[in-house]
Amino acid sequence: MSPYDQVGVGPPVVLLHAGVAGRSMRSDVLPPPFFRAIIPDLPAFDFPALEATGEYDLPDFRAGSFAASLRAPLVLILGVGHLAPVEDPEAFRSRLLRFLA
Repeated sequence: MSPYDQVGVGPPVVLLHAGVAGRSMRSDVLPPPFFRAIIPDLPAFDFPALEATGEYDLPDFRAGSFAASLRAPLVLILGVGHLAPVEDPEAFRSRLLRFLA
């Protein structure tokens, strides 16, 4: 059995889910018109992941994130909340590039 579903035809759209929830949670939005939806079961994949989140983000969001389900290392971006890439794009970019190096 594949660790992801694909439906539709067109440009790909990846639908992610939080925590240990399965890809079946996205069945209510499929198929998106004119797109190919790819819906992975993230815990089934073995790839490097990083969770970069704002210092003031709610703990419930962090605990239920898909990165947490992958046991990804957590990097806090100081002084921002839930929208870290928007609130401090340079800090977010810096952490992402350091991870990808």
